[in-house]
Amino acid sequence: HSKQGTLPVQYKFYRGVELLAIVTMNKPEPATLTVTVNSVQHTGEYRCTAENNITIAQHSKQMQIRVIVPIRTASLLVIPENGEVEDGKELIFVCSANNGSWPITFSLYRVKEQKPPKQRKENAVSAAFFHKPVSSEAQGQYYCTATNNANMTAQSPVITITVLMATWKKILIAGIILTVLAVIIFLVYYNHFKKQKALMKNVEISKKTATMDYNMKPASEQINEQDVSHITIDETNNVNSKVEKCTDETQDANHKLDG
Repeated sequence: HSKQGTLPVQYKFYRGVELLAIVTMNKPEPATLTVTVNSVQHTGEYRCTAENNITIAQHSKQMQIRVIVPIRTASLLVIPENGEVEDGKELIFVCSANNGSWPITFSLYRVKEQKPPKQRKENAVSAAFFHKPVSSEAQGQYYCTATNNANMTAQSPVITITVLMATWKKILIAGIILTVLAVIIFLVYYNHFKKQKALMKNVEISKKTATMDYNMKPASEQINEQDVSHITIDETNNVNSKVEKCTDETQDANHKLDG
């Protein structure tokens, strides 16, 4: 509003350096501008100027307008995106608000955990929470909230985090299993070879013992097959001789009876 000046008076409204509107007044009345404030972008310094055809523009004082926009929704993203992370690697949670005036307080919660949530206050629409190195204890369900001076809190959907065994651990376990299998196979074959060797040794010892026992017998008992055959032949001849003698005696007896 200009207190004095020749009509008409031209008024210009600014937000920062942005020209919002030009209003020309032909009456000595204040010029008005209605602005719908529904976004953080409407926050800033507002001012106006007044001028006519005689004088240069006169500037008003600046007015700081702070717009508090409630947060409607929040979302939680995780890196890696699928929610599966290897043991020992880095896990990043990113909590975001779709809109809302700054500053925004972001809180990260773990479902069924009694500990206080992790919090960050940012002059931004998102905040990152870093979790490293990850262990199996980090596995579970998480969600986040976002709130500002409008005293309205938005909560994100719940996401599930799965912690996988580290690649080097998988390789180590596989190596241990293969080593154990190799040792078992070696022991089985070694025991089998040892038993076979012991069996062969026992057979050789038995043969040597039998040979030694035979050599230690008297010479009269050491009879070979040829000797046995000779004895058999001699015995057969003796029997034949006895049979012939018996026949002769029988014939003599018969002659005596005839006489």
